[in-house]
Amino acid sequence: INSSTVTNITYLDKCKRNQRKRGTDLEITVTDDSLIDLNVSVVYSLHNLSMAFRNINLTSNISNAVSYATLSNETDPPSGKRRVALFELNSTMNFSNYTLNYDYSPIAHTINDESTLKLYKCDNSSSCTLADTSAAIDAGNDIISVTLTDMSLFMVVEDATTTETVTETVTVSG
Repeated sequence: INSSTVTNITYLDKCKRNQRKRGTDLEITVTDDSLIDLNVSVVYSLHNLSMAFRNINLTSNISNAVSYATLSNETDPPSGKRRVALFELNSTMNFSNYTLNYDYSPIAHTINDESTLKLYKCDNSSSCTLADTSAAIDAGNDIISVTLTDMSLFMVVEDATTTETVTETVTVSG
């Protein structure tokens, strides 16, 4: 199992949940029809991602088990929303689900209102129809968390804010 776009892959013992191997290029021997669990992390200057994959069915060597890419303007945010982050995740693994944790602490100071944060994903990758994932927001730890069954393009958004400038002229006579 390997990936060149992630920071770390951790192979976990399914029963004890402890680390068995760690790196970006792991050699794992498993019996036929075995299911394994992996944690994958991406450390990036603007956010950190962690993905906990459950019940991965390994049938052969897997190159680029998980791929990550930061995007910029490929997709517009939903109406009334401001884009905070845009990234794409893909996997060549066969898994039942994964939990995505998006740690926005490196950019928390740029967030206007944490209570309005949402994580969207493209339901249809060819036309990128964005759908709300109903992710949980842990504002105390600056983490957005959701359990999903597939990967896609993801967008973190918050309510757009507008600033109104009022100019008042005061005449002082003297």
